[in-house]
Amino acid sequence: MTFRGIRARWLAVVGAALAVVAVTTAVLAQPQPQFRFYGLPGDSTIDGEIAPVGSTVTATAGGEVLGSAVIGEAGTWYVDVEPELESVGFTLNGISDGATYSAETVGGSLKVELHVTTPVPEDTAEMLEAEDSAEMMEAADADDTMESAEDADADSVMEADDEGAAMQEESDEEDEDYPVSGTGGLGADGGAGWPLAVGVTAALMAVIAGAALMISRRTDSVS
Repeated sequence: MTFRGIRARWLAVVGAALAVVAVTTAVLAQPQPQFRFYGLPGDSTIDGEIAPVGSTVTATAGGEVLGSAVIGEAGTWYVDVEPELESVGFTLNGISDGATYSAETVGGSLKVELHVTTPVPEDTAEMLEAEDSAEMMEAADADDTMESAEDADADSVMEADDEGAAMQEESDEEDEDYPVSGTGGLGADGGAGWPLAVGVTAALMAVIAGAALMISRRTDSVS
């Protein structure tokens, strides 16, 4: 074999090897399938209100930012991350909802709903607690006032009952001293004796009148 033949073979081998390397490099350079987290219109809210267009959604894991997206005019967003990641969390405008997710499979996807609440400043929280305490104290004072009023009313009712009982006793005593029925002292027993006395008096007067009439007739006959 001539030198030219050997050189041609080596050039062919080297060329084939370079072609394999080039193809492998091109394949590896292609984007690998990732796991996609996404949100649909109305899935992202702040303090109960739909997050406005332009709000930022950020994916993190272990304190590392994996990617971010901006909520578009359609109200949707998506973030692609490496597959098979654990404990992927999200923040909406820097506020976390505390939930975590897993990027389970290559080329998979998962819909995420973000509902976050704006943190209350410490000073405001203390002020709200103070207001709540003041309201509780006012309510307790109102309860005490009502209980005092009820006790006073109960005492007044008891005093009125005592006064009524005393007045009733005095009235009963007056009734015993000054009877509303009877003879007013004319009868012996102070009961119903006066009709009997009237009847006896009427009978005596009738007897006397009859006797007088008989005497008058005899006198007339003798004359």
